[in-house]
Amino acid sequence: MRFAVIGDFHFCNVPPGPTMGGAAIYDDRPRYRTITLREAPAFLDAVAAEKPDFVVGTGDVVEGGLRDDGASLAEGRACLREFARRQLTLLSAAGTHETPRVMAECVMPANAKAGVKRGPGYAFQYSRDDFHFLFLDYRAFAPGNPQRDWLLTRLAAIPDRDWLALVAHGPLYPVARPFFSEIEMVSFLKRSLRGRKADFFFCGHTHNQTLSTHRLPSPLLQVKCSSIGFAADGFLPLEREQGLLLDRGFHWGVAENSTPGFWIFERKGKRIEGFWRVPGAPPSAPGAAPKAAPRAAVFARFTKEHGKAAAMLQVPSAAPAPKTPFDLALLREARLNVFGWNVRGAEARIFLNGRDLGSLPPNGVWAARRRFILTEEDLKRLSPRNTVEILPLDGGDWVLGGLCLVGHTLDGRERRSSLDRSIYVSGNRFTKVWGMPRGGVRLREGVRRRLVLSFDSPGHIAATSVAKG
Repeated sequence: MRFAVIGDFHFCNVPPGPTMGGAAIYDDRPRYRTITLREAPAFLDAVAAEKPDFVVGTGDVVEGGLRDDGASLAEGRACLREFARRQLTLLSAAGTHETPRVMAECVMPANAKAGVKRGPGYAFQYSRDDFHFLFLDYRAFAPGNPQRDWLLTRLAAIPDRDWLALVAHGPLYPVARPFFSEIEMVSFLKRSLRGRKADFFFCGHTHNQTLSTHRLPSPLLQVKCSSIGFAADGFLPLEREQGLLLDRGFHWGVAENSTPGFWIFERKGKRIEGFWRVPGAPPSAPGAAPKAAPRAAVFARFTKEHGKAAAMLQVPSAAPAPKTPFDLALLREARLNVFGWNVRGAEARIFLNGRDLGSLPPNGVWAARRRFILTEEDLKRLSPRNTVEILPLDGGDWVLGGLCLVGHTLDGRERRSSLDRSIYVSGNRFTKVWGMPRGGVRLREGVRRRLVLSFDSPGHIAATSVAKG
């Protein structure tokens, strides 16, 4: 058995309307439409070159978000045609962006053709010999939802000696993106999986890619996937952009929208081997017959036996570019990255080296690309150690984090400061449900919080890999 796993694909078939300059900072559709045209064909060509028996999708296979339900359905059908013409059998979980009509008339009929056993709603089981996949709707775990009883019944029916993989859009452990899943699913699954051997949890949703082991107490390998992003952006280790929010079990991660890749899993006797592959072939035109693509490069590899922890054989590694003593003077532009939850803009002001940068950029769900663009005066004040102050003006429910200075030199090198790994929390809405995250810091209205970002860390990062063991 050989299968692929892909994360958020966000196939976007409908061009966005006229947009203002820089609109893609807040509007995803111009970005996703560009990726669909320019990146997605080569990505699917690379998956097809691996000749998987089937492809596991973790949801958000389409972008959706259209007012016309018919246009959404046409988008879903166009997406599945791209898989079909490459002879790729896609089995997809329910995501956030598929409408009920797209799920009912497009995604679920395609799943049914592969021979799945339907459960309630969008849940289903797919089995190959002694390997079982349980596909779940991550938003359907409220008390009384029939998916709960269906899952317990399926878990009881699958022998503990068999391989078990659960597939859902939202992660069981939202690594590096706090509160970004469904707590009812998380709580129910953690209770339900105690005392049995579950091998894999395939998920997406966060748009970062991670591999982490969690003991329930049997070791579960969470494989968090994403197919979205621009390959030219290069490799950025997740820990350079976000606090991980984990005490243990983290193997490696890739920052949101960085180095889109996919997984290939192959059964070899009593073991499963996993390969994380990164496409690099030039794209073929959408709608054209796919050309034979060179196999995508392997940047990570592990092996796993049923019920045992995975052994890492190869992991992505960061190779820093050379630094000079004059890098700060050579900066042609820079920004201060910041992530947020439920931020509308007036909740706080940010100060850098004593200068008021202004109100927070709006951010509803910890999305990337939110930043303060530094002025020439701000650039002049940059030094090896830089002070950032957060002045909360609103005691409501909002969160921020991921503060990091990023700039580019005149000769094109990226320079990043250290990352502040704290999660700054105002109000009680998020912690009441999830608890205070690792690295959490409580904010108080009118009370400044000070942190330091240093430029002692490496600059631009190139993707390499390192053998383990």
